[in-house]
Amino acid sequence: MESLSTYFLPVLLGYGIPCLLWYLLSKYKPSVWPIITIEKPEKPGRDLIYGLLAVFGILGIGQLWSAGLLIPYPSSKGTMSVIVHWLNNLIIYSPVFIVLFLRKQSLHTIFLGFKDVPVKLVFGGLSAIVGVELYMVFNGGHAGTILTKGLDYENIRNFLPVFLEGVALAFLFVRLKWTVGLKWAIAIPAILFSLAHIPRAINEESPLDVILIDSVLTALVTVVVFSTTAKSRDIIWLGVLHYFLDIAIGAFN
Repeated sequence: MESLSTYFLPVLLGYGIPCLLWYLLSKYKPSVWPIITIEKPEKPGRDLIYGLLAVFGILGIGQLWSAGLLIPYPSSKGTMSVIVHWLNNLIIYSPVFIVLFLRKQSLHTIFLGFKDVPVKLVFGGLSAIVGVELYMVFNGGHAGTILTKGLDYENIRNFLPVFLEGVALAFLFVRLKWTVGLKWAIAIPAILFSLAHIPRAINEESPLDVILIDSVLTALVTVVVFSTTAKSRDIIWLGVLHYFLDIAIGAFN
């Protein structure tokens, strides 16, 4: 049960409380957050197919990157290495933007809007402080240490990949929502993420009750994050929170 107290519950609080703060901001200070309108296409099923094709494209280009077939990295670490890493990730996730271009769709359809970016960044930073601090309560340390690590070379090079991962998820989520509705668009990834943990847990011979609780908490985190994303229609603030929580969790190790 150790994973429950050191990972799943802290992650739930790390994402859940910042999401709750967004809802409170939206309710009591609605004028602070920018409102965007997203037009639903006439044939949403077609866009979902394009979205799935884009996902396969991302996975395929990712395999090319793993094989060292994209832009080669410089021999020494530094600014140029970070730039190359970011360029490679832009190439990996380029199918998303290609589909947007071909379908003549706005960046708003991937929850990426540049209106009031300072507000989103400030709220994202505050959310990161709160979320990371809650996570560290269960694992020792404080948010300040994690925020400092976020500026280190070994971590900052991962910021864009983490952010683009959120872009891809938002891209697919919106198209799924257009096709099957909001409830199923939230339920489907929640179920998939929940089931994805089970094979590893079985291999580690985890008790059945632990597997069930892990699955429920994973699904709950997914529901909370996707529900809030659907309401805020923005991935910038969530991208900041995601990045720093990943550092706290040790996802880049």
